[in-house]
Amino acid sequence: MPHRGLVCGLLAAVLSGPSCAPRAAAEAVADAAAGLYPSVLLFHKPHHINGPEQVRRAADLGFRKVHIVVTLHCELSADFQVQRFGTLAGQRFVPLTDDSLGRFLDSLRRTFATAADEQLEVAITAHLNAAGAIVEWRNHMRFDPLADYEGYSYQTALIDSIAAAAAAELPADAHVSFSLCGEMGRSVFEHPQSYAKVIDDLRARTTGPQWQLGVSLNFTEVAGEARPTERRQASMSALLAKSDFLGLSDYRPFDLPPDARGFALAVRELYAALDAWGVAGHRDLPLEITEVGLGGGAGGNQPALSPAEAAQQPWEGVASARRNPWITDEMRGFRRAFHAALLEFLTQPPADTPVRDAYMWSELSWDPLDLVDRGFADEEIAAAIRAHNDTVRGSE
Repeated sequence: MPHRGLVCGLLAAVLSGPSCAPRAAAEAVADAAAGLYPSVLLFHKPHHINGPEQVRRAADLGFRKVHIVVTLHCELSADFQVQRFGTLAGQRFVPLTDDSLGRFLDSLRRTFATAADEQLEVAITAHLNAAGAIVEWRNHMRFDPLADYEGYSYQTALIDSIAAAAAAELPADAHVSFSLCGEMGRSVFEHPQSYAKVIDDLRARTTGPQWQLGVSLNFTEVAGEARPTERRQASMSALLAKSDFLGLSDYRPFDLPPDARGFALAVRELYAALDAWGVAGHRDLPLEITEVGLGGGAGGNQPALSPAEAAQQPWEGVASARRNPWITDEMRGFRRAFHAALLEFLTQPPADTPVRDAYMWSELSWDPLDLVDRGFADEEIAAAIRAHNDTVRGSE
């Protein structure tokens, strides 16, 4: 979600066992600590082309798992309907061709190959960003993942490319959480049967890692701007019944001082929103926080002037280290308190919020690790995350 603030002024097999299986899975993870891992960003911005370098940096920092966020771009109509898919050449949108899709796939393969070489576990989220004349947040985009848009579908261009690259480079016994979309609630709620078909197609593949499949929704506007009918609500419940997990992008505003209970509340509010839309099954699934972070921004690429201001819009950040919001003792202490509260929550998630892993948004002022951008690191936070993850892995 942070990119919205910067650009717009800136979630094994088909569930074939007993119906209690998802609930048992949720209960199994309810008492387990969840890890916190960095996100390797591929193609989100023009300079996000160095996937292998980001993976190696994560390994050098002591992480044993990475979350790879793979972004495809698109052009939109005035009503936010996808018109065509493409890639970025600098700041310029270039419609997708077989040649550019081949280069896209090659970059994915090199990134996954590096993760395999470094013996890292992998999680994946698929993203779609708008480019061109109309720029809008992906949660408002309208598209069917199976539909053809000038020669390519979301499934063939993005999902199948990810699956092919993972099959080529990751171990066959690797367990990989794969969120088919992040923050694309409108598309999911308008086309739940199509996303269910994508899950079926991935599970039908004869090669590749051991997939854990799901969709990831935003902490607010869960359905984007969709107004799902009762039929689509039922189809959404059926989609979750096929899923192995549910994802959450969590940038919920919070009160000071930061408190672990605020993260649990974000999950409960997601559940309540799904209840309100007549969706069932979400409480039966393990949860992954596919994005979480604190950008320290005030909007418009400006730094917040106080913790209170930053806490009300965690999705906002800054793109330049010259505007680093973390330079004062007060703001540094606030940032450390936020991450301490997050780690406290992940150490023992409440039984009704069964989080099994969480992934940082590893970019610019949201990132205390400086994974891809430099100038925002905080070694105290990085050390706390490493110590937390060592405890998590020690309990496995």
